[in-house]
Amino acid sequence: MSNYGHKILMSTHDDYSLYLELTVGFDRHSYLCINVEHTDYDDRDDSYTISYRLNPKEINLLARRCRVQPRELPELFAKKFPRYKENQYDIHDFEQVDDTLDDILDFLDKKGIQYVRYKILHPQTLIKAENDFGQSASIEAYLGIGLDLFIKCNVKDENSLHDTGELLITIDKDGCYKLCEHLKTSITRLALYFCRKYGKPADADVEMTDVEYSLDSIRHLLKSLNIDYVVRRYSAA
Repeated sequence: MSNYGHKILMSTHDDYSLYLELTVGFDRHSYLCINVEHTDYDDRDDSYTISYRLNPKEINLLARRCRVQPRELPELFAKKFPRYKENQYDIHDFEQVDDTLDDILDFLDKKGIQYVRYKILHPQTLIKAENDFGQSASIEAYLGIGLDLFIKCNVKDENSLHDTGELLITIDKDGCYKLCEHLKTSITRLALYFCRKYGKPADADVEMTDVEYSLDSIRHLLKSLNIDYVVRRYSAA
């Protein structure tokens, strides 16, 4: 869930089951994102990121009012926050992360800056299969910080690097909003929609062909709704 040129402002101890990380940076659409990443190591499906996004107009306004260049804003936040400067390079607790986020949002409000809050779920596993021949396959879906949807199919064959690789379907932000209109859902719930529509429970008896069928069904849906997407293949060989 990383973003471009991001600065880590604070983080909690990663030995605990719940991990928080507060970052600021630009996404691939040149939006400024203030993110709080919640990672639940006991239940990955309960992990998510809260993202506060500033569009380019608000970014330029904030830069002018802070008398810096827009590209310097992440560094400005890194120097100005957190409030616990004596502990800046140490581990912080959950309350300190929440307090610092409140300070940042209060700072934006006082500067008259508008932002939009999103809750973005971390990768959702739709389906996973493996067999006795060293082969496995899985599909997961997740919404990027830039509000692009990624559907990733991983295939592994312990006996053949040529048959090991990844297929990545990317739907850009405009395509995601168009998809939401058809599916009657919100952009932050798109990954969950695909998980419920084309997924299988973790304890289900799943064959390799079931993974292939789910992937074909997803691509058929996108084509039937005239949703543009990009397919990239990566091989381990």
